[in-house]
Amino acid sequence: MEAKKAFYLLSNSILLGDNEIQSNLYVNNDNGEIKYITTDAKGGNHNYFKATKNPEHLSEDERYRILHYCLSSFDKDEIVNYYDLFLQNEFIVESNIPSNYTLNELENETNETFGKNE
Repeated sequence: MEAKKAFYLLSNSILLGDNEIQSNLYVNNDNGEIKYITTDAKGGNHNYFKATKNPEHLSEDERYRILHYCLSSFDKDEIVNYYDLFLQNEFIVESNIPSNYTLNELENETNETFGKNE
């Protein structure tokens, strides 16, 4: 039996869509492939995405573009985390429904693991 893929909460207050609907953002990084799930505030209406590029493999220009979008000002050594990558959206595409997954609400631990600029 295949183990469930764990998606961890990155944010429970990301605003998505033209109507800026408050949503939850979850991330999974199995084998270097970054996948995201968004849900509405109540945990329903799941949408699936994947990153076409890992933050570790961004060029300097790509990294600066993402950081400028998310932070405006930043240190030259600032890293792009999974939240930044999703928020800027240049390297995010819709994805198929992942099989056998679970959503984990460990936001504080996730931010330390996957990063989120406050």
